[in-house]
Amino acid sequence: MISDEELQEMIETEGRDYAEPEQMIEAMATELLAYRESERTNLQCWLGDDPETGSFDEPGMADIIADNLEDNGETTEKILCSTRLPNRNMRVWLTGGENRDVHFEWVEKP
Repeated sequence: MISDEELQEMIETEGRDYAEPEQMIEAMATELLAYRESERTNLQCWLGDDPETGSFDEPGMADIIADNLEDNGETTEKILCSTRLPNRNMRVWLTGGENRDVHFEWVEKP
């Protein structure tokens, strides 16, 4: 499968030697990137250990996980997703003490 980076490079690079006309390749790459972005926008997540909790978007999932953390705490949880992602573990951490800020990122499996 072609990566997002390869698609972006196809859009930006000129003077390629493809069998298809350059404009068609560029249009296909642009359309595929837009489709992938819409899939990520509508991403639904479940806790891997407790999928019955319900589905949430990425920030919502991070908030659910953060509810079980103490100030400045951190955890990495297995996440099930509605679309295929290269990483399926979400690292969630808190900062800010009483003014709780929830942060998250997708990470490699530990």
